[in-house]
Parts: sequence; C-alpha cells; structure tokens
Amino acid sequence: MNKIATKLASAFIVFLIVTLIILAGPANAFQLGLDINKDVINQGENAKFQVSANVESGEIIPIDKFIFNISGPKNSVCEFDSKTNIIVGCSDITIRQISVGNETGYDYSYGYKTYNPGLLSYELILNTSSYDTGEYHIDLRVISKGDILKKTNGVFYIGANGLNGCSVRADDGEIIINGESFDSPRNKFSMKIPLSQAIDGKGYFTAQAGRNRINYDFKRIMVLHNDENYASVLVTGQVRTGAKDKVSEKAVIYLYKKDKRIDIDGDSFDIQHMDITFMRKCT
Repeated sequence: MNKIATKLASAFIVFLIVTLIILAGPANAFQLGLDINKDVINQGENAKFQVSANVESGEIIPIDKFIFNISGPKNSVCEFDSKTNIIVGCSDITIRQISVGNETGYDYSYGYKTYNPGLLSYELILNTSSYDTGEYHIDLRVISKGDILKKTNGVFYIGANGLNGCSVRADDGEIIINGESFDSPRNKFSMKIPLSQAIDGKGYFTAQAGRNRINYDFKRIMVLHNDENYASVLVTGQVRTGAKDKVSEKAVIYLYKKDKRIDIDGDSFDIQHMDITFMRKCT
C-alpha cells in the first residue's frame, strides 16, 4: 500500500512539474527590456527610452500590445501595437521602430501578431515640456492574448536648471527624528554642487547631543526648483542615528536665499531654520 501511495505521489509531482513548465514556457522564452538613456534630465529636454522584446526559443509568441505607463507629478498612459500603431494615449511620446523581429502571421479573430525567435525593439521619445520636476516611475508591460506576458519597470528624474557651482554651509536649527525632538547644540550642514552636471554634488549634515549623534551623507539627484528667492534639491544618501546601521534615504533640501536659511525634509528626520553661514554662486 505504501509503495502504491509513493508511486501515485511521484506521478502527481511529475505531472505538476510538466504542467508548470508548459504554462511557463512562453514567458520564459520571451525577454522584455527597458533601457533609460539618461536617469536625470532637465525640464523641457526630451527623455529617451529603448524598449526591446526578445523571443529566445522556438516558441511562437502572440503579441497584442505594449503598455508604457509613467507615474509621478504627472501621469501618462501609452499603449501601442508591435507595428507602433497607437492604441491609447501616447500624446507626449514619439515611437520609432528600430528592429522588426521575425513576424510569422496575424490572428484576425484575436487581433494580434505572432513572432518567431528574433528581436523587436523601439525608441520612445518623451517631450517633458509639460512635465513638472520630480521622480517618475515607468511600468512597462507586454500583453499576449489579453494577459500580461512580461513586465518590467524603471525610474527617471526631471530636474530644473541652475545652482551649478553652488556652495553653502549652515549651522544651528531645530531637528525632529522619527517624530521626536533632537536637542542638539552642534549642528553642521555643507553642500557643494559642481559646475559640471556630469559630476555629482555632495554634502553632509551632522548633529550631536551628548553621545547621541546623527549623520546624513548625501549626493544630489537633481534640482527641483530654482529662482531668486529659493531653491530645492532632491538628494539621496545614508542616514545613521547613534549606533544604528546606516539606512538609505532620500530628502529634499530647501535653500531660502534671501532669508539665509536651510530646511531639510527627509523620511525619518526633519530639520528647520538652519542659519546659512556661507553661500556662493547659488543663483
């Protein structure tokens, strides 16, 4: 009886594995790629992306459409078929086919083209003139027979011009860490943004009260806003509180030029009313 049960269990496991392989076959035979030309661009500059779909095995893959959605300060929807025909949206996006793949036919009943092994690729150009500065997320999907065949994602940033060569230092200020006041008489802030945008701007913030200490070492992602009165800069870095491990965290630094004040808004900490002691070329 035990031998029969063992054989039945083994047969069921084999059946299950084969079924999973069959179901996963088309997805495993298909690779979806997303290449972002530049992670950070200035507002009004074109953002360029390359979308690729690679059929790697002998499978015949039906493709209904590509979905290229952008979410952030402004959301955008773009759906197009394998021949770059627009299905939905794409008002700010220009699509150019780079490689045509290995098309085998067209299913008129379902409305999709089928492809043998080969590479389909496209260049998508986004006009960012109407997009606010900030962080944007891309959700890319390929639809086959009404279902998601593959999906991938990416991130890019739209920034503002200015602050190249800016150097600023500040001290004092009021600090809140994880919702609690951090009474520190020794607060220091420093940030320097190079003239060249190809070089990351860097900086740090430190505060100490007795044995308690907070450090935030950061680098610039982009300038969010800049005018004669104030500027804001999105940064990312490592924050460490006391003996705890470092944690990656983004923050926005607010530079109030006329008031000569610095505020920093992070996820786990908030700093207000730091007094600027030195500021140069922050126009």
